Formats: sequence, C-alpha cells, structure tokens
Amino acid sequence: MSKAPIAHTLRQMRAASESYSELSHGAQHDHHASQPGTSTRPSPRQHRRQHTSVDGPSKEAKAKEEARKNLKTASHNDIEFQALSQEDEKGGMQQAPKKPHPPVAKETEVKIVFPSMSPPSVDLTGREVIFAIAVFFFLSVSVGLVVVLVDAKIREMNQELADKAKSVADKLELARNPPREVCVSVDCLRASVHILETMNSSVAPCDNFYEHACGGWISQAKVPSHRHYTSMTKEMEAVVKSRLRSLLEQETNDTAPSAEDKARMLYRRCMDVDAVEEQGVKPFKRAVDAMGGWAITEDWNIGEKSGLWNLQSALRTLSFDYFVQPLFEIVFDVSSHAIKLSPPSFPLETEEYLSNETSPALEAYVYFMEKTARLYGADKNSTQEFISTTLQFEKDLATLVSNDNMMDSFFQGGDDDSAMSMEELRHLSPRIHWIPWMQTAFKNITKDTRVSVPNREFFANLSSLLMNTDERILNYFLMWRFFNDMAAPLMSEQFRFAKGNFDKRVKGTKRMLNRVQFCLKSSNEWLAHAVGAMYVREYFPKKHKNDNDHVVLFRSKRLQDE
Repeated sequence: MSKAPIAHTLRQMRAASESYSELSHGAQHDHHASQPGTSTRPSPRQHRRQHTSVDGPSKEAKAKEEARKNLKTASHNDIEFQALSQEDEKGGMQQAPKKPHPPVAKETEVKIVFPSMSPPSVDLTGREVIFAIAVFFFLSVSVGLVVVLVDAKIREMNQELADKAKSVADKLELARNPPREVCVSVDCLRASVHILETMNSSVAPCDNFYEHACGGWISQAKVPSHRHYTSMTKEMEAVVKSRLRSLLEQETNDTAPSAEDKARMLYRRCMDVDAVEEQGVKPFKRAVDAMGGWAITEDWNIGEKSGLWNLQSALRTLSFDYFVQPLFEIVFDVSSHAIKLSPPSFPLETEEYLSNETSPALEAYVYFMEKTARLYGADKNSTQEFISTTLQFEKDLATLVSNDNMMDSFFQGGDDDSAMSMEELRHLSPRIHWIPWMQTAFKNITKDTRVSVPNREFFANLSSLLMNTDERILNYFLMWRFFNDMAAPLMSEQFRFAKGNFDKRVKGTKRMLNRVQFCLKSSNEWLAHAVGAMYVREYFPKKHKNDNDHVVLFRSKRLQDE
C-alpha cells in the first residue's frame, strides 16, 4: 500500500475527530440547557432544528450521516495501515510510535465546508488592455516631466542664490581689501587737491554732512564785485569763460565755419573800446533806422502803409538778426525737435510792474529810460511820453503773464496737449503774421507745421493787446527793448554807465562788468551755438563727443518711434 492513501487516511481521521469533538461539545450544551431551573427559551440551534424537522431532513442529520461514512472508511484504512506497519516491522524498518487516536463519536458527524478564497476572474478586451497601458504610460510620462521641471526650477533657484551670495561676498571682500590702484596723473592730483580744499575734515560727516563736504569752500569763497552771490557753479563758469576768451582771441580761420568767424569778429569789435567811443550812438541809430526809426525823435513817420515802420518786419529783424524777443520767445528744442513759443521775459520782476507802490527797482528803471532817451537825442516832452506809455504797455503785457495765468497754463497739460498747427496759431493770434515770421528762420514751415504753445490764453490776449495799442507805443516799446537788451552795452561810456547803474540798483551788483567779462558774456549770449561748437571741438575728448552723438541719435529715434 502506498504512502499517499495513508496520508489521506490520517487527514480523514483527524477531520472526523474534530467533528466528533464539536458535536460532543454541542450535545453537552444541549444537556445543560435541558436541566431544571434553566430557561425554557429554545436556543438558536434548537430553533433551527424545529424548523428543519417539519420541512424534511435537517442539515444536521445529513452531517451525521456523512460523518458515519467517513468513520467507516477511516476504520477500514486503519486496519490496512496496521497491517502495513506490521509488514514494515518485519522488514527491519523502524517506524515512529503511533499516536493514539482520539475517540470518535459515531452518533454525531458534521462535515464543514469552507468557501473558496480564490480572487474573482476578470475578463478584459484588447481595447481595454491597450487603453490601460496608454493611461499608465501617460501618467508615467507626466510624473517624469513634472519631476524634471521641478528639478530644473530648483537648480535655477539654487544658482540665483549662489550668485547673490557670491556677489555679496565679493562686495564684502572689496570693502575689506579695496584696490590699491591710485591715479597719480596731473589732472587727478589737481582734482584731489580741489576736493580736499572744499572739505572740512574737522567735522564728522555724521554730525554735519554739508559742513564736512563743503565747509572748506564756504570759508574761502568770495563773492565777486560784479555779482551779488557766488557758488560752485559760478566758479566753474569762470573757468569756462577763461577758456572761451582764449578761443575768441584766436585769429580768424578761413576753414572755420562762418558762425564761429562772426563770433570772433563780434568779440574783437566789442573789445575795441576806442572805436566804440568814437562812433558813439551811430551804430545803434543805423540799426534803428533800418527798422523804421524810433518814435522819440521828431522825424518818425507813423503807419504800416508808409513802409517806414512795419511791426511784422521789425519783429523778424529783432528776433532773428539781433536775438531780441520782446513780445514772445521762440525756442527750438533739439532734444524733441519741436518749436516752442512762450511768453517773454522782462527787465524787472513781474511783481514790480503789478505793485501799486513805487519800488526802488522801478525808480531805477524809470531813471534808466530817461537817461537813455536824452542821450539818444529826444526832448523832454518826447521823453516823458515815451516813459509813461512804454511803462504802461509793459505793465499790461506783464499782466498777461502773471503768476495766476502761468499756473493755469502749467496745469493744462504736457507738450502733446499744447501742440497746434501754424494755421490754428494764426486763428488764435491773428495780429502776428506767424508763417512769414517763422519762415525767416525755418525754411520748411507750412500751415500744417505743428508748434508747441503751452500758454494759449497768453497768445490770444497778446493779439488783442497789439490790436488795441497805438503804433507809436509799439515802436517805443520794441526799440527800447532793443536798446536795453543789446545796444546799450556796445555803445559809448555814457550808455554803458547808465546800464551799469541800473544793474547795480536792481540786481545788487557792486560794479559793472569789466570789458573782457562783458564782451565774453555778450558773444556767448548772442552767438551761443557758434561759441559752444568752438568749445566742444577744443575741450571735449573725441570719445565724449561720440557718446553724445549716440545719445542724441538714440533720443531722436525714440521720438520718431513715439
């Protein structure tokens, strides 16, 4: 007999023994339940028996029957097993001692069937498998991509932090160990000495920074006699004027631009004091006669129709030949390539004209006007009429540009809001012939050319004021401003003394400019572009000039793009 049936038999016997034990335990439980004094309520097992006894054989009866069959089979196999064991002992084989079998109950037999624990089977189609694989692949790629991007961002942030840390470390190292390269050229040494002289190192910068930085200069600076104040800027201007003098005193160069040649000629004639004294008022009279004369003399003719006096022609000559702009000022802004019109400036502050009281400055101004008219040849009556009417016109003009009106124009908007065409300007202020006047300096001016007029109200009121003012008064005013702004300094000693006395009383200067200072100032004011070109060519390094050219070109391109 093989060993496999033996093992099977042992398992059956063990199962029968366990079933017997369980049934015995149940029988004991039922016996105790039937004892007196116990509850008469049937147990769940008895309740089930009651229900199954009616319908047919109960499951318990079936289990007992099955247990009896298993016991019979086990008994038969046990007999065979004992016989086989005796044969093995005879053959010399040593068998392990047999364990006694537990008693088997023959009355109650139970067969226990356990449910299957195997997983349910799932049938997938081909499309579902492919879809599942695709989803898995997509999720894997997405997760991998997110990991890569996050890793790259972390690396970038780490690099930025490392760069910042390195920059801070470099700055700290530079602060602890500054470079030892020191400029020892003549210009560097001169600049160093100048800086040290302007400082006051005895004062700590944390206590008084301004005294520490500029205290030395304040204690040493002196106000020149021809000015009522001084500053570092004025000292720099003095250096520039000294350089300009050396340029203007050079001989005329045939290859130089004509504007620079005229600037040198103007400076030389201004410096020729003997010739100026000899000619006296004659040069000024020739210029005035070319514009129609001055009404303070008896031979002056009134009216634009006569051809001797023409407001439009006089304005063009004063503005573009002598750079005198008494009624309004025109500026060509090279940075924005725009023509700008603005109210004029005055010999006195606007408040001096509008004040009801006579101020010392106004008294000095009236004296200057009287002295000039008498030196020019006017009689007493003409002089008084000239002073009263001209001063009243200046007051009316100053009223148009008073602070209130100027502030209103300031808040009207920027350059874009103030731009208007020449045709619009002609309708706004018709008393001035704007297009012919502009074409004197700008050849490409048309009615569509746009100009910047920030204070439109002023130009509208100016046109009304000119229309309501007598031609003689307009002539008084224009020729007076021509004399005050340009001619007086170039005339004889008497005229220059009258001008200097006025400047001292109004501006607070101690004395007049000397001849060199006056001629430098006049040349730079009247021919500023020519003098500036000479200075840049001589004293600006070529590299700086190229850099400035690039800045101008870049700015021009930006304006065109805008």
